[in-house]
Amino acid sequence: QTVLRRSRMERDMDAEMRAHIEAYAEDLMRGGISSAEAMRRARMEFGAMERVKEECRESRGIAFIESLRQDLRFALRMLRKSPGFTAIAVLTLALGIGANTTIFSAIYGLLLQPLPYADSSRLVTVEATKYWSRSQVGSVIAFSGDGWRQILTRTPEFTQSALYSQGEFTLTGGLEPQRLSGAEVSGNFFSVLGARPLLGRPILDRDTDPVDAHVAVASYMLWKTTFGANPHAVGHRITVNGTPYKIVGVMPPEVDFAAGQKGLWLSGAGRTQSGLVLARLKPGFSIKKANAQLRVAAAWFAAKFPKLMGGYGGWELNAYRVERDTGKVADGLWILFGAVGFVLLIACVNVSGLLLAHGWSRRREVSIRAALGATRGRITRQFLSESLLLALTGGAVGLLFSVWGIRLLRAVAPPDTPHLELLRLNPFVLAFTAGISVLCGVLFGLAPALQASMRRTGMVLNEGPDAPFRISLQKFNHLGSLSIPIEIGFCVILVTGSALVARSLDNMMSLKLGFRTDHILTLSVDFSNAVCNPWDPKKITQCQLAVANVLHRIRNLPGVRQAAASSDAPLDGGFSSALSVQLEGQSGEFGIAHGSLILGRPISPGYFQTMGIPLLAGKSFDTGDAENAERVVIVNQSFAQQFFAGHALGHRMSIEQDKDGRPEWMEIVGEVGDTRDLDLTEKPAPQYYVPYTQATYFMTHTFLARTSLDPLGIAAAIKQEIWALDKDAPVTEMKTMDQVVAENTAEPRFRTFLFGSFSVLGLLLATVGVYGVTSYSVARRTHEIGVRMALGAQRFQIMRLIIGQGAWLGFVGAGIGVAGAFALTRVLTSMLFEVKPVDPALFAGVAVGLVAVVLAASYIPARRAMKVDPMVALRYE
Repeated sequence: QTVLRRSRMERDMDAEMRAHIEAYAEDLMRGGISSAEAMRRARMEFGAMERVKEECRESRGIAFIESLRQDLRFALRMLRKSPGFTAIAVLTLALGIGANTTIFSAIYGLLLQPLPYADSSRLVTVEATKYWSRSQVGSVIAFSGDGWRQILTRTPEFTQSALYSQGEFTLTGGLEPQRLSGAEVSGNFFSVLGARPLLGRPILDRDTDPVDAHVAVASYMLWKTTFGANPHAVGHRITVNGTPYKIVGVMPPEVDFAAGQKGLWLSGAGRTQSGLVLARLKPGFSIKKANAQLRVAAAWFAAKFPKLMGGYGGWELNAYRVERDTGKVADGLWILFGAVGFVLLIACVNVSGLLLAHGWSRRREVSIRAALGATRGRITRQFLSESLLLALTGGAVGLLFSVWGIRLLRAVAPPDTPHLELLRLNPFVLAFTAGISVLCGVLFGLAPALQASMRRTGMVLNEGPDAPFRISLQKFNHLGSLSIPIEIGFCVILVTGSALVARSLDNMMSLKLGFRTDHILTLSVDFSNAVCNPWDPKKITQCQLAVANVLHRIRNLPGVRQAAASSDAPLDGGFSSALSVQLEGQSGEFGIAHGSLILGRPISPGYFQTMGIPLLAGKSFDTGDAENAERVVIVNQSFAQQFFAGHALGHRMSIEQDKDGRPEWMEIVGEVGDTRDLDLTEKPAPQYYVPYTQATYFMTHTFLARTSLDPLGIAAAIKQEIWALDKDAPVTEMKTMDQVVAENTAEPRFRTFLFGSFSVLGLLLATVGVYGVTSYSVARRTHEIGVRMALGAQRFQIMRLIIGQGAWLGFVGAGIGVAGAFALTRVLTSMLFEVKPVDPALFAGVAVGLVAVVLAASYIPARRAMKVDPMVALRYE
């Protein structure tokens, strides 16, 4: 406001000073002095009006604002006079700032943005867990409603609590059958969560008592995909696991706790419900205090109710802060943020070198300003104003680049990455961009500004093609060339990290999986209870018959060469593990309960042939392995090596006991090759296979078909065959084995793509920086080169001089970069597979490659120097 009234204030100051001068002159005139003499003496006594005005402005803070405005106007004028320099500097900064803004938008959206729940910092889940450290497997049990209420009386840290039970549900009711994630929740669940629906209302206490009031709340993604975002979906009737429900609400897209992004919240069974606990801490209480009290409560509960849920013997009660599900991608975001930080540092060093060169060409201008009275601080501020203007312009252009970068990030992110809609430009991301723009402006502008303000005025005004100029030029060469090793050092660190991640991905892609992936279609089927009820042991035969019928239908389809069934497919994220295994003739027991992980899988005959798993010894299953036949089992190579020294055939093992507590023995009739089932990075674990006709558990049904044509071409026909048998059976996870493997490598490929992109960008910026500094140095040394050539220097000697200087600076930078890489690449350990974070051969290769880049960038300026005409060079300047 003061600035807007500047004109009026200037007029007031002029009027006030004239009034003081006239009053003093009148006093002199009363003493007998003439009016002209009195005015002259009054002006002399009062002093220079402009100086007085300047003092008044400074006392009111106007001088600083006015000079800053002048600096910015002058900076804009100077940058407009050098459009090429300005464009290169702005583009360089825009690339660095845009990359940082893109990654920060992901970090903020997935990791830093507050949860969309009221007072989410006090929101916790309470779980009873048991962890077997040797097998690296844990388990979580549900609380009964009465049990949790007993514990709650001993834990006053919680103000509110609700129960929820997560699971998988089958959605039908006039819709194509779907398998959805979801949760049964108590009536106060959403009030404890602190979430309000986008449409309709949440589940309330009256919806859980009486039990037959079945209502559901849909997630935003389910509402959008299944119901076409129809606002009239509220009130729609659906069928979940054979039970009718009424949709009463739709949650916003950011709310997915317990149900997932595409799921349902269902009304629970009132006071009889059991599940996990969602609770709120009292203000001022920490999770640490709550966990201490939960340990005391657990011990009290185990002593008071020793038979209830095993008395929680060996179990721990812990509270965990509610966090956003970010998948696997978030694990490496901070490391990627560090990588783009190096890109930005390279950009800053690059622009700093450009500013040093640009500032040296303005040495006469700066010297004249200093001779006219400009202070060092005033000159420094002028140059910093120019660098800040460059940085803010680069930040504005970088925001445009980040819009494209965010779109690209969403496109290349693994398909199962949740909450990609949170990757966007918001006020916090814009504030971050503004902040790093200002920081960059100070960072790359400080050295050129200080260098400009320290020049000796007389030497510069008198310099010509003589010694003073050569001394000053030598100073520039030292300062400007300093940017080359710094850029190369940063670039070595960045490219080394990228090379390590790329080698890790290559190792992962070249793994032997133990099975074939070509021409195999996988799909999961959840039969309705009318066809197969796996929860009823007396009806397990129905499930076996349903599996056999589906296999028969699939095998008769055109283009299907082989088909088989299994509880799950390799690498699909699901597996069954034995709690306890007994081996005949060996003491002790094995399995998760005893510290060892042993996988188990029911399969149909033909499974090994369909998957291309080699049979190493014995025989495979056939139709003779029926329910009432002698029980048999096949083990993998790791199982045979670990427990039978490689000779497993003929031995017996047990995973169950009969009603009298005696082991139910199974004879090992075959040995097959190892497969990577859990994860590509996990070594094959001991595993056994049982015939699905002899299995007493078959909770999920996965079918695999090997085809002679494109596997996806028969997907629709397989669905129709399954629905002809069971119209309410959802068919899910329909994909080829090649797609399954690709999904397992999606996250490493995503990281490698980003690391590679950032390293290429950093390398490009470093190359441009080296070329720019070398070219300017050669241009300013034209006189020196002419003298050398006039004294007999050959052209190849001039080239050797220029390239040799670049090589020396490159080697220095490579040494700095290798030392930094040795110190920093250890943070990549969690992202590497069968690659050591410190690889001397790789480090040396990257360093040599970057030195070669420096030589290549120096070659063109060196060629230009070779063609200098000595007579022209001697007249240069």
